[in-house]
Amino acid sequence: MRLDKLFKVSFRADASNIIGSGHVIEIISLIRALRERIEFEPVFVTVENAFTMEKLRENGISSIICLPGGLQEEAEADLVVRALEDLGCEHLVVDLLHRSNDFYGYLHSNLKSTCVILDNNEHKEIPASVVVNFSITQDPDFYRKVDQHKTKYLIGPGYFWFDEVINKIKPVSVVGPKVERVFVNQGGSDPYGLTVKIIRALELGNFEQEFHVVLGGLLQDEHKFGLEYLRNSLGGNYTFYTDLPKIDLYHLMEKSDLAISAAGNTLYELAYLGVPTLVISHDHLHDQVAIAFEQKKAVSNVGVGTKLTDSQIASEFRRLINDAHARLTLSKNARNLFNSGSGTALVDELGRLYSR
Repeated sequence: MRLDKLFKVSFRADASNIIGSGHVIEIISLIRALRERIEFEPVFVTVENAFTMEKLRENGISSIICLPGGLQEEAEADLVVRALEDLGCEHLVVDLLHRSNDFYGYLHSNLKSTCVILDNNEHKEIPASVVVNFSITQDPDFYRKVDQHKTKYLIGPGYFWFDEVINKIKPVSVVGPKVERVFVNQGGSDPYGLTVKIIRALELGNFEQEFHVVLGGLLQDEHKFGLEYLRNSLGGNYTFYTDLPKIDLYHLMEKSDLAISAAGNTLYELAYLGVPTLVISHDHLHDQVAIAFEQKKAVSNVGVGTKLTDSQIASEFRRLINDAHARLTLSKNARNLFNSGSGTALVDELGRLYSR
C-alpha cells in the first residue's frame, strides 16, 4: 500500500566497537524493505560514528540527527523528541541496548507511534506501539497475557529481521559427509579478540579445511594488529574478508559446510540458512542465547570465548567435523526455528501502522 503524501519516519540506532554494527545494519535493511511498501523520508538518529555515517551515505540516507555521546536517558529522550518535533516527524523506531521503560515511555507519550526492537532475555511489558523481541530466549506465552490492543508484541526467532537479499539464497539442503569449507565470524567488532583465539586453536589442531574469515567493520586496532601478526604464519587455507556486501556474505555462508560464530545476529542468519554452527560467545548474556539454541539442538555451544582454552576450541571443532549426523541434526533443527513469514512480519506491521 502506498501513501498519498510523503511523511517522515525516524530510526534510532548506534554502532561502536563495543556494541558492534548489527543494530545499524539491521535498521538500514529495515528502511530499504519498508520503502518497498510505503513512501517516506527516513530520519536517522544516532551518535556519530564513521562506520554509521559511511553506511548511511551508501544507502542514500541523508536526513541525520547526530546526538552527543554519553547522554543520560532522560536528556537523550528529551533531545530526540524535540529534534523530531522540529522536523515534523511523529514516528520512531528504536533499536538500542540497555534502555529503561522510563526512556521508552517518554518517547511513546510524546510521539504518535513508537516501535521498539529488542534482542534480550528480559520478559516485561514495554510502553510502545509495537515491540519486537526476536531472541530465542523469549517465551511467547508471557506476552499472551498482556493487552495486545495496547501494544503489539512480535516475539521469538520467527520475527528476526532478515535483510531482504537473504531470500535470494537457497538454504542448505544437503549436509555432506565431509567438512571442507568453514565460515568464521565474531561479529562486527569482535570486542574480545576471539577471531585471533579461534585461528590459534585451528592452527593448534592442524586442520586443513578452507577457513573463510569475515572481519567486521568495527574491529579494534589492537585486534587488527594481532590478526596481521598471526596471518604472516598462516597457510594458504585461510581467506580473509572485510566489508562484504550482504549478498556476498550470504553466499559465503551458504557455501560453507560448517560455521564458527558468535551468538549475535549472524547466528540467526546462519540458522535460517541451515548452516551447522559451532558457537563461541562473547559474554554471559550471549552465552544464554547460545544455550537456548543448543537446548533446541540447533547449534553446538562451546561457551564463552574468554574462558576457553585453544585446545578446548580445537577439540570441539574436531568432534563436530567428524560427526556428519550431528551436523545434519543441527541444520534441520536450526531451519525449523523460523517460519515462512520470517523477515516480513515487522515490515507488514509497520506498514499497517503508518498507513492509518
